[in-house]
Amino acid sequence: MAEPAEEQNTGLAAESDDHVDDNDSAFGDGSGSSTTSISSSILHYREENGRTYHAYNSGSKAAGRLDRNSAVYDIDMAQNIHFRMMRHLTPGGWIEVTDISFPIRCDDGSLPLDSALYRWSEQMLEASYSLGRPLNSAESYKEQLENVGFVEAAERQLMWPQNRWPKDRRFKEIGMWTVENLTTGLSGLSLALFTRGLGMPAEEVEIFLIDVRKDMKSMKMHAYWPMLVPHTFANCDSWILTCGKAM
Repeated sequence: MAEPAEEQNTGLAAESDDHVDDNDSAFGDGSGSSTTSISSSILHYREENGRTYHAYNSGSKAAGRLDRNSAVYDIDMAQNIHFRMMRHLTPGGWIEVTDISFPIRCDDGSLPLDSALYRWSEQMLEASYSLGRPLNSAESYKEQLENVGFVEAAERQLMWPQNRWPKDRRFKEIGMWTVENLTTGLSGLSLALFTRGLGMPAEEVEIFLIDVRKDMKSMKMHAYWPMLVPHTFANCDSWILTCGKAM
C-alpha cells in the first residue's frame, strides 16, 4: 500500500535557536480535557493512588494495571484483536494498525541520557516489562498479523516529535498535540507502572514527573516517538483457513 507523500520520514530538521521558545502559548496550560463515550461496563472501576482503574479481571495478576489514560497493551490481547480483524474482513481486505513504541528516540544527541525525559521513557519500558505489558509491543504487530493469516505484511515507521521543535510546519503541529496529550495525561500514564512495576512511592513519582514535563516542553531536546504502522491484507486461502468459511 502506497505511503502518502506527507508521511514519509527521512529525518526532521529542527527549528533554529532564534525561534525556540519553551514557553510558547501553543503548549497550553495543561488544563484541557477530552470526553469520550464509554459503555456502562467500563464504569466498573477500582481506585488507587487517587486515580480510577478498570476492573477487568479484577483480582488477577494483570487486573487494574492501567488507568483509562494508559496506552499499554497486552501482547495476547493484541494477538486476539488481530484474529478478530481477520474475521471481520472479506478476502482481499486491507488492514492498517498504528501504535507508539517506547523508548523515546533522538538522532542528534540533544536528548541527554541523564535527562528526566529519557530516564522516564526507559523506566516506563522497564516497568511495563516487569508487569508483563511491554510498551514496545508494537514492534511485534507485523509478526502477529502474519501469524493469524495475513499475507504480504509491510511496515511504515513514522516519527512523531515530542513537541514543536521541528522546522516543518506539519510536524510542528503534530508535536504540539503530542506534548499537550502527554503532559496533561502524564500522571495517568505513569503512576500504575512506576508504583507497581518499579515499587516507587506515588509521591516520589509525582515529584519526578515535574522535571519530565519540563523536558517534554523543551524545544532544545529534539526527541521523537517512533510510530509503527504495519499494514497487510487477507488473501482468500488464509481467510478461509482462519475464519472457517468461504464467501
